[in-house]
Amino acid sequence: MLASKEFDDEKFVNAVLYFARNTDPESLGPLKLNKLLYYSDFLHFKKYGRPITNDRYVRMEHGPVPSTSYMIFGQTAGNLGDKPTKTVLSDKVTIKKTLYKGKVINKIEALREPDMSVFSDSEIEVLKHVAEVCRSKKLTGSKLRAATHLPDSPWSRTEENQTIDYSLILDNSQDSLSRDYVEYWQKEKEDLSEIFS
Repeated sequence: MLASKEFDDEKFVNAVLYFARNTDPESLGPLKLNKLLYYSDFLHFKKYGRPITNDRYVRMEHGPVPSTSYMIFGQTAGNLGDKPTKTVLSDKVTIKKTLYKGKVINKIEALREPDMSVFSDSEIEVLKHVAEVCRSKKLTGSKLRAATHLPDSPWSRTEENQTIDYSLILDNSQDSLSRDYVEYWQKEKEDLSEIFS
């Protein structure tokens, strides 16, 4: 599987803050945010050969689920136990049950501005693009979830409960790196890591 570095919690936190400030704040719940993170990570991998947060996405019934992000949200909101747990998000966002268009969602609100200095220029470009598409098309979590289920998507080509390989996003389009190119540089990176560790 391509991409081997650890989950980047600093980029994760600041991507959450960015989306909380730059998409429809009334409807930003974990479902929508999970999909925005998925599209950001996979689009950046497709264009630049590496994800932004490097979360591990698992194929679940309702689409790709970022495993580490999902756990952090559940702990922060208290959905995975009796009460909320302190996490990397605890003092940066609030997560409150809110009624939105007849449905109860765990609404995510940013308590501070994102620190965009943690991102590369290409990462900022992708985050802005994903937020703009979401905002301009008024995409809900449900619409984003449906889009992940399209035929030949990375989700559709992965077995239930299995990790979705980032390389499944690569294709022959003009905006995609070639699989050979990404695999070559991934191998080079691993070799250099062994030499200098």
